[in-house]
Amino acid sequence: MRSQITASPDDIDITSLWSVLRRSGPRILGVSALLGAATFGGLSLLPARYTSEAQIRIGGPGINDPFRDPKVGQTPNTESVAVKVDREAIASQVVALKSRDLAAKVAAELKLNARPEFNSELPPADLAGKVSRMLGLSSPRAGESEEERVLRAYFQALQVFQVKDTRVITIEFTSTDNELAARAANRLAER
Repeated sequence: MRSQITASPDDIDITSLWSVLRRSGPRILGVSALLGAATFGGLSLLPARYTSEAQIRIGGPGINDPFRDPKVGQTPNTESVAVKVDREAIASQVVALKSRDLAAKVAAELKLNARPEFNSELPPADLAGKVSRMLGLSSPRAGESEEERVLRAYFQALQVFQVKDTRVITIEFTSTDNELAARAANRLAER
């Protein structure tokens, strides 16, 4: 008795699959190349963004560090009692670095109000900014002062955070100007 093999709908015919790919291959490659070129062209219109980082170590001598304080681990006395920096103190420093008053001082020192990147009232320097301005996507908000515009852009470019389980605060600042990014992060760390 001969059994007849029947194809189920879940079976794939490899020969027909290759023939379909051979016929559709040039069209798939053409569409892929076109989309790749369009993506490359669109991304090349955007300005480069630079991020600078500065780190602040919170604490000083006597912070219970056995490598820096040889008295750690000995019986406590008035000289070996270390000042502990708790998480709340470091979080307070992070909040202080994000304060509006400090941001206004740093923005004024760096003259961010004269840069189109931070002052949306000024005409954009790059093509993508000009196109988004024409489409109404990046126009200044109604009733917003120059200081508010600059600080809004400043806070979008700034990131301040504590490195997990350390006494280190990291300040990151992003800008289209690499020197400005470095100066802003360093200036904030100095303040």
